[in-house]
Amino acid sequence: TISYENFEGMKSLKTLKLRESQIHQINSGVFDDLVSLEELCLDSNMINFIAEDAFKELHNLERLYFNFNQITALSFSLGNNLKNLNIGGNQVTSIPKGFLKNCQNMESFGAYGNNIISIPPETFKRLKNLKSVALSGDGCIHYSFYKHLEYIPSAFINDNFRKLNHDILKKCAPKDYHGDGLSSAIMECLLDFSFHKCTFSKLVEKIVYLF
Repeated sequence: TISYENFEGMKSLKTLKLRESQIHQINSGVFDDLVSLEELCLDSNMINFIAEDAFKELHNLERLYFNFNQITALSFSLGNNLKNLNIGGNQVTSIPKGFLKNCQNMESFGAYGNNIISIPPETFKRLKNLKSVALSGDGCIHYSFYKHLEYIPSAFINDNFRKLNHDILKKCAPKDYHGDGLSSAIMECLLDFSFHKCTFSKLVEKIVYLF
């Protein structure tokens, strides 16, 4: 487990990469001196606990990576300067209501390789700068969630659904695309059916990518 003493006084540090460092927990106060930090990478550890206020002093943090850990719950708070968040390859089953509420500047959110079965419908609604979302799991996310994805230019829903229907796929299709990349209703969706047996009758005339 890392501690405050490991980073004490490093007030000018902008990038911290702690991949494969056998970290199990992120406790309160550990990063409190890293007030200039812009990028924090904690990929490929064994993290199973993150304190709710672990990042409270990281007001300049733009990029946060937790890929390939053992995180089961997203119970920590995020700052409003965060642009990129990746939590792929964990054991997350849901995105809590309000988890991204402070992230008005977020551009990219990745949660692939989890087992997500629950996402509040308005999770991404107020994130006006969001350009890319990557999700995956084994569940069937509620249909009302998709109406907000149509405002995201690039949404990747990979290997995610064992129960698919015509209405869901229609919501995933690009709308009003004129080739300028600027329409708020544009969404390119990649659906990965590699590991599932699906029937595609009448579903696919607008799907952009199918693997």
